[in-house]
Amino acid sequence: MTNLLKDDIETIFLNTKKISKKLEGKIILITGGNGFLGKYFIELFKKYNEIFKKKSMILVYDNNFKKNYFDKKNNINFYKKNVSEKIIIRKKIDIIIHAAGIASPFYYRKKPIDTLDVAINGTRNFLEIAKKNNSKFIFFSSSEIYGDPDTRFVPTKETYRGNVNT
Repeated sequence: MTNLLKDDIETIFLNTKKISKKLEGKIILITGGNGFLGKYFIELFKKYNEIFKKKSMILVYDNNFKKNYFDKKNNINFYKKNVSEKIIIRKKIDIIIHAAGIASPFYYRKKPIDTLDVAINGTRNFLEIAKKNNSKFIFFSSSEIYGDPDTRFVPTKETYRGNVNT
């Protein structure tokens, strides 16, 4: 873990420690675990599990892992899967953090259908899992959804309508 990431995680951890107890013992599913946000969530949940009496179980999905593997010490399971394809999960999921997506202009121009598949089918797959489990569903989108904003709209608020060149 880089020093910058380590410092960020420590700051986030200290600022959320009081509310983190709501996550204790929960089963949390993260999509896009190998992406920018996914990596942050994984490191943060590792840190939370150090203080929890009952560790949270973290299920992490991404199609860019080398293979499936399990971090038993931290109660984290990594699954190499394409979220656009149907995924069957037999556990009762409490929270889904859906952060999978192709956010880089280079890649979404190169793979436009894959980009749409993740955005549409991936989101649908995990909304269905959330509905079946009555899970909380947290959706993250890329800043690319807003287009190239004028600098007065950075950081971008949810009320910003965007500047997308269609």
